[in-house]
Amino acid sequence: MERRKFLLRLTDELRIELKKPLGLLIEGNEKETTKKAMKLLDGKNPPLIVGVGDVCVRSLIERGIKLDVSILDGKTLRTSEEFVDVPADVTIELKNPQGYLVPEAWDTIEKAYKSQIRTEIFVKGEEDLLTLPCVLLAPLKSIVFYGQPPIPSFNMNAGLVMITVTQEKKEEFLGYLNAMEVVNKI
Repeated sequence: MERRKFLLRLTDELRIELKKPLGLLIEGNEKETTKKAMKLLDGKNPPLIVGVGDVCVRSLIERGIKLDVSILDGKTLRTSEEFVDVPADVTIELKNPQGYLVPEAWDTIEKAYKSQIRTEIFVKGEEDLLTLPCVLLAPLKSIVFYGQPPIPSFNMNAGLVMITVTQEKKEEFLGYLNAMEVVNKI
């Protein structure tokens, strides 16, 4: 976990790997996926529920799923503007450039997790890679959601990815983190 102290850059090889769903892919449109997510959450009492990505967060909130931490960047697929009215007690801003994972991201997510209040983390830059520290820092049995765009080259449909945090998932995500390149500056 000492890598959290460094500026990390996504490699081309890892970019390909991270395009695949890193958890359970719930295929379908927004309405279908969030309805299925509600059923999957039924009866569970995860320590934390986290949403990463504007469309993901908006869809879950509209379905009535209460997110402990919402991470957004105000964009959909890095292009179109997206506004999500997040019911949060506090909003924290974080600068995280596209393709990078800044050291401050770890402290910000950790602070949000420990606060025990609903927190919105608004990212100036890109939020996609923040799924890594979200899983690595979350208590076991927490749930992390993110949106999955379609990937024609993998013959994969769009949907919602649901990650249940286990020790095995943490080890898998540590492998992704270790595959990132340590850099001195952006």
